[in-house]
Amino acid sequence: MKLGVFSAHEWLYPDSEIKTNRISVSAAKNSYAAVQILVCDCVGKLQINTTFDGNELETDIFQLLKVKVGKNSTRQEPLDCEERTVEELEKYFTRKAPFIVYDPMKPFENETVFSGKAALFVRFKIPESLKAGQYNIKIEVNNNNNKEIAFVSLRVFDVAVPKKQSFKLINWTFPSSYDYAFQPFDEKHWDTLEKMARLGIYSGQNYICVTADFFDCEIIKGKYIFDFKNAEKYIKMHLDMGYEFIEIMHLREIYRFFKNRFDLSELYTRDSFEFIAEFLKQLYSFLEIKGWREITVQHIFDEPREAFLEEYIKLCKFVKEQIPDIPLIDAVLTPKVCEYIDIPIPPTRHYQLYKKEYDEACKNAKEFWLYTCCWPTAPYFNRFLDMPLVSIRFIHWLNFKTDSIGYLHWGFCCNSENFYHKIPEDADSDYFFKTYFDGDELPAGDTNIIYPYKNEPIGSVRLEMVRAGVEDYELLKMLEKKNPQKALKFADKVVNDKWYSDLNFNQFETIYAEFLSQFEK
Repeated sequence: MKLGVFSAHEWLYPDSEIKTNRISVSAAKNSYAAVQILVCDCVGKLQINTTFDGNELETDIFQLLKVKVGKNSTRQEPLDCEERTVEELEKYFTRKAPFIVYDPMKPFENETVFSGKAALFVRFKIPESLKAGQYNIKIEVNNNNNKEIAFVSLRVFDVAVPKKQSFKLINWTFPSSYDYAFQPFDEKHWDTLEKMARLGIYSGQNYICVTADFFDCEIIKGKYIFDFKNAEKYIKMHLDMGYEFIEIMHLREIYRFFKNRFDLSELYTRDSFEFIAEFLKQLYSFLEIKGWREITVQHIFDEPREAFLEEYIKLCKFVKEQIPDIPLIDAVLTPKVCEYIDIPIPPTRHYQLYKKEYDEACKNAKEFWLYTCCWPTAPYFNRFLDMPLVSIRFIHWLNFKTDSIGYLHWGFCCNSENFYHKIPEDADSDYFFKTYFDGDELPAGDTNIIYPYKNEPIGSVRLEMVRAGVEDYELLKMLEKKNPQKALKFADKVVNDKWYSDLNFNQFETIYAEFLSQFEK
């Protein structure tokens, strides 16, 4: 048996080269520190023990599962004026597809039988009460009377991530009954939603994504009567966990859901406006009774662009007449709609290309956020499986650098057989990403950042990067209050003027330790 220890910021592959069993890690308080371990030539069960030379730390151990990436993220977005050839893009990929990478994190089970290799993710919780200083940790792995040890040198800095999060994070949740084996709103469905919510809030998510299927509607004596009992249960479950805000999903999708109409032109008829007006009236009356109206935002429809400019503005004005006190929020693909909504969210790359136009259009916005989706591809930051893992963390350094206080992504879990599936006939991997949906190409990892395992949701290494990035944003804001120039200096070290990064994970870890040391001066 042979063991190697790796940074939590680098991708681990089945063929990763083992170079060392020692590693140094830096962490703030009220946060986490983590490492990855690759065990080779193991047969049977593993026993894992951690020992500390000081305070015992709460430790979570996960088995990493394998994902097969069938195609690299070569999608060219028509809105991007900078086209690259596949050959140009390839230099930014971590690996050329097809390849297998570890990403899903399944809680480690002592009874798991391994044959050949085992990949582990070991996470330590750093409490605020822990004294700053150096700590030595041993992770002992036993297999058939063979023992190997990973040595972790942990430096805890005298700064704590704030308990109250200022950053705003939305990840849309669309669990499928196919992957999680539930029927709508049966006990298994609610159990799945609760487990997903816990993964979400762990990563910094603080908005409750309320989709159309949480509402019921019937027509009684020619009047729409809406039922919000499922929405109420869903919202309360999240608020009890610590979620702070509610987002009501797109009115276009809600209208489609109940009317079974997909022609966009039908959204601007007398019938649709009557339906939307009655829905908003009853929904926001319900939210006011529950005391939730003031924490709610409303979507109109997703990604309005030049082609739908007139229709989108018309609908925005109509909705504002119905609920003038409720902030309107949307991911947008043109600055020309931004003055009609309260929280415009352009994609990072489009904002970069048209920053002057967006800044002018958004000067009176209540809040300004950013989002990514199937665009941009490398070298810009996103959450794909063929990009440097640490670049996911850098997204929220870009938030700080651009003074955007929130981030939206559509793919917390859009799980179905259309996107990826388990392939039992392929012994080399646990999951396989398909790359096409409705005729469009979606990069591997775009559709989800959590996974189904035996019909239960589990987290991922990428989700760990989201959580770490949100915490970095909070620490940057702390340093900004103390020394604005120094905070921006560190953000510039991580995110260059072209809005990507020249750093590898080792260089970032050096800068991160220097960054944390600023709070001790």
